Amino acid sequence: MDGQNWLRINQNNRAVMGKKRNNSAGRVFKMLHEARRKPDSKKIIEAWSDVLQVEEDDGHSRAYFVAEALSILREELNVVENEMADLGFSDDLYLPYLQRCRSALNISNMQASWSGPKAQIKDDTLLSLRLCSELMEDEETELDEEELNEIVQMVHELRELMDDSDLSTEIRVRVRKHLDMISSIVQKTPLVGASALRDGFREGVREIVEDEREIVENSQNEIVAGTVKAWGCVRKAGGAFVEADKVTRATLSVLQRGGDALRLIGG
Repeated sequence: MDGQNWLRINQNNRAVMGKKRNNSAGRVFKMLHEARRKPDSKKIIEAWSDVLQVEEDDGHSRAYFVAEALSILREELNVVENEMADLGFSDDLYLPYLQRCRSALNISNMQASWSGPKAQIKDDTLLSLRLCSELMEDEETELDEEELNEIVQMVHELRELMDDSDLSTEIRVRVRKHLDMISSIVQKTPLVGASALRDGFREGVREIVEDEREIVENSQNEIVAGTVKAWGCVRKAGGAFVEADKVTRATLSVLQRGGDALRLIGG
């Protein structure tokens, strides 16, 4: 997915839903509603690449990202099922329709016609998802799309700076890994919401711990400093959802002993 298209995806989906529902059912509804609009003539990989704004030139990378996204959406359906069961509503209000959603998302051949899975996304299926989204609680952390778009722009600019950088090959590899991680986090937010920021930042902090020496030694370099600053923006965008994570707090306390790298990400 081209990260710069992230904001457009969410703006289009919000227009469909009316009031934005910040929960698993709302996110699955948005994605399936958009997917159903794709022509039957498209291949599955093409339809979902359009929905997810995937612009990878490499076919294997594109297929990998789409497969991962569909897997995430299936996991979100499990969340919907569990939360609806906890709320005590009758199974027939949602279970048959969630199964249809799973059938639409359970893809074994990305090159097959989209018409088959698309047939599972009927009006009553989307209506049931919408009902679930209304009945389920909204997540506490609502993401600021402007903040996320700024992160995307930061990553884009840092990647461009890499072309003329005098950084060593080793540092370039490490920086690219961090930028890819940050980009992937933002790309997953339409699928799983703030948990993408929490889980991604947790992983990012571990990487910063491992790269502590290189970060400190190159902290005056615009690209290195900008990359760690981007991690700080991920932390800020996740807000309380990130700060409440016990694993992240514990890891940050370890990093704080080094001092310099932690200050760069706002610790």
